Amino acid sequence: MTIRSRRTRSVALLCLAACGAVAPGGPRVVASLPATTAPGRDYYKPFAPAALLGNGLGTLLDGYRTQSPLTGGGLGPLVVRFDAPVTLDANARLLASDDATAPDVDAVPDDGGQVLTLWPKTPLTPGATYRLDLTGVRGASGPAQGDARFTAPDPTAELMAAAAAVPPGTLTLTRYAAGTDDYARVMGPHRTAGVAFAGEGTLVIEDRRGGAKRGWGPTPKAVTIRVLAAWPASDSPVTVVLQHGAGDSADFVLHTASDFCSASLPVVGIDAPTAGARAAGETILFDLDNLDATRDHLREGAYDTVQLVKALQARGRRVRFFGRSLGGIIGTLVLAAAPGLEAAVLNQTGGELAQILDGPGIGTALGLFFTASTGLDPRAPPGDEGWRLLRAVGQLALDPADPMSYARLVKVPRVLVQLAHDDLTIPNATTRDLAHALGAKLAEWDLPPEFAGENPHSTYELVPAMRAEAAAFLAAP
Repeated sequence: MTIRSRRTRSVALLCLAACGAVAPGGPRVVASLPATTAPGRDYYKPFAPAALLGNGLGTLLDGYRTQSPLTGGGLGPLVVRFDAPVTLDANARLLASDDATAPDVDAVPDDGGQVLTLWPKTPLTPGATYRLDLTGVRGASGPAQGDARFTAPDPTAELMAAAAAVPPGTLTLTRYAAGTDDYARVMGPHRTAGVAFAGEGTLVIEDRRGGAKRGWGPTPKAVTIRVLAAWPASDSPVTVVLQHGAGDSADFVLHTASDFCSASLPVVGIDAPTAGARAAGETILFDLDNLDATRDHLREGAYDTVQLVKALQARGRRVRFFGRSLGGIIGTLVLAAAPGLEAAVLNQTGGELAQILDGPGIGTALGLFFTASTGLDPRAPPGDEGWRLLRAVGQLALDPADPMSYARLVKVPRVLVQLAHDDLTIPNATTRDLAHALGAKLAEWDLPPEFAGENPHSTYELVPAMRAEAAAFLAAP
């Protein structure tokens, strides 16, 4: 057990239901977030000082309630309020289970020690029942008392069931030989070494998103999306599916086609939700006011790619996978949900989404939104306490799309994770945690000195050797 006073691990919120009478004595459990029932309005009030809620923070938190059942899963923190401040002995366990191994936790006290947030260091077991263990938790008047129990849900269940049942997408591709006008049009200014053919086409997929704040529903609609592809001169039975990063599109296939085609690997990719030709009319990808939509964009991105993988396999292709940054976040879900993938490279990506959203890159932009919405500074008291609560509840909404939730389900036999030191967009800790959870090989890179001042997150674009490593790994038998 680790005690943290101001910095938390960014993992999903699982909720506790306090129960049972307690005798007079030490601090008592007086409130916890429910595990099995949807929270009511103002559910968050016991867990934040009233002074923090007289602004837009309460509106944001209540909005998450309307978007999600807030049942959590994965690495969910457990939030409890006591009627008096508590302290923790060094040997306090805090979380126990009769039917699973209870993980160690990081304990984060807030509101003068009356609110305790417990963040499991490894994922909870879906279906297992956990209970609050107050051994070693005490107050000025004696040991803490009370009881809280919950059954950990499975945040992956919806996507995994849908992906197993979905048929292959309907794939149409036209390819153009080097030297033709259409080849030049498709490839544009991108590197062409090793690229003998360039292609474009469409993929008809099922899209399960129900629109802003309406969830990822059971009634899909047919959507036609753009596909780009490239081939080397030599014939290969393997195709690499490429998943682009944030701010990019299916054009990423053309950006990096030379690297893979030079290793005799054909490549193909699609626009993720909110990207490229699919951006019109969409909500933005990372929206602090609508994390429900963010979650469902990520799940839909994986669901789309599963349909592409199945379409390629229906044509007799063996499929491998490369995901860049956001494409690796979506890609971890793909690795869990798509059948028969042979190998994968996840480049400069990570798990624990709320920690990524709190990083120096994305977190800076979201912090500005938080301040504009609440008038609070997320990096200084008292706003930092509100920011931590928001991140905890927000991660609950995101957990069904968090790579850490899916890592246990990945059966791909060979996986490489690439990391660039001091990445300002995807914190290195989240990359290492994901690689460890996947049991993947981890390759660590430094941005060369000649690129001083650049965000190391650009290492893939700036360092040909990193690109070559990814292509060689996927080309290996």
